[in-house]
Amino acid sequence: MAEGERLGSIGDVNFTVSSLLKRTFKRITGSGEAIYADHQVIGQKPVSEFTGLDLTEREIEISLNAAHGINPLEELEKLCEMRDGGEPHSVVLFGKVFGDYTIRSVDEEIQYTLAGRPLIIDVTLIIKEFITTVPSEAQMKMREEELKRGDTGKGGPQRLPGSPAPEQKRDMQIDPETRMPV
Repeated sequence: MAEGERLGSIGDVNFTVSSLLKRTFKRITGSGEAIYADHQVIGQKPVSEFTGLDLTEREIEISLNAAHGINPLEELEKLCEMRDGGEPHSVVLFGKVFGDYTIRSVDEEIQYTLAGRPLIIDVTLIIKEFITTVPSEAQMKMREEELKRGDTGKGGPQRLPGSPAPEQKRDMQIDPETRMPV
């Protein structure tokens, strides 16, 4: 790696590697889920409807090592303050902006100490995507119209419960005297 290479950041915590400093992650995992509503149908299997995406969650393992030019206790305290502040932080990894995330948990394991001072602290962060905008009324109305037309995506119902039934054409004749179908 090049001297002073920046690997990413969470807010103002930069992951960098240089000849004097190493603040980086050991492992990153992530997960995201699709959300479906399953509508019960009498005598049949439920009908699934895609309703959106859940917030993405990532787990980041970091080794805070005094031998790499950092103070592990100060670094840990900074991450805990970011979690406790409840504010979203921009996440950039591998040159890609992932968006805003909040730190949901900070787990630490102190491996070694010297005279009561931590030398290595392994930290696991759980961060979760943070969305600040709520769809506008116009966007929500447009989505409702898509759903009513049956544009619900794969496996979705043709119409929402409570919406008007599609027009049905009948070629049936009615007897004017009995008012019964002929």
